[in-house]
Amino acid sequence: MWTGDAVYADWGKNGDDVRKAYEKQNSMPDYLEVKNKMPIIGTWDDHDYGFNNAGGSISFKRESQKLFLDFIEEPQDSPRRNRDGVYTSYDFGEGDQRVKIILLDNRFSKGLESGFHMLGKAQWEWLENEFKTSTANLHIIVTGLSIFSPTLPYTEEWWEHPSEVNRLQEFLKTYKVKAPVFITGDKHFSTIFKSFGQLEFLSSGMAH
Repeated sequence: MWTGDAVYADWGKNGDDVRKAYEKQNSMPDYLEVKNKMPIIGTWDDHDYGFNNAGGSISFKRESQKLFLDFIEEPQDSPRRNRDGVYTSYDFGEGDQRVKIILLDNRFSKGLESGFHMLGKAQWEWLENEFKTSTANLHIIVTGLSIFSPTLPYTEEWWEHPSEVNRLQEFLKTYKVKAPVFITGDKHFSTIFKSFGQLEFLSSGMAH
C-alpha cells in the first residue's frame, strides 16, 4: 500500500522525471516480486503528485493523475480515472474480520475551496458516506499528510486547518466508526503516537 511519495520526483517541464521514476520503480526486481504476490493499492502525496508542497492549483494535475494510476495499474474503467483526485476505498474480509481501507487525496483539491481546504467538498461528502455505510470492524485511513501531529516549521499537516480535523473527528463520532487507525507520511521520519484519542502511524518510507 503506497501512502504517498511512492517516487520522489518533481514534475519539471513535461512530467518526464515523474514518468521515468515510476518506470524505474516498476523495473526493480524486489518490487516486481511483491507485485506478483499481492495486490498493490495506494494514494499519492506531493512528490509523486507534482513537486514539494504542491496543491490543487497546478495546471498538470490531470496528467499527473493518469501517470500515478497507470503506475499502480488501476483499471482503465475505474471511477478513479474520472474523479477529481485519486481517493478511493477497499473492503477486505467478511463478518467480524471485515476491514475497510480508505485512501484520501490531500493534494488534488488542496487550497481551492474555502472551508474544504484539505480534501475539497466532493471528497468530504464521499468520505462521510464511506463512514456512514461501513460495516467494517477496522478502518485504516490513509493520507499523505499527518492529521494529528502539531504544526511544525517547514512542514505541512492537517492542523493548519483545524476545522477539517474537527470535521473528521465529528464524522468518527457521529457514525460510530469502529477502530479507526491512521497511516500518514510526508515528514521524512517515522513514529507512532496517540493524539486526541486516535492512533496514528506516521510512516515516511522504508528508508527512514
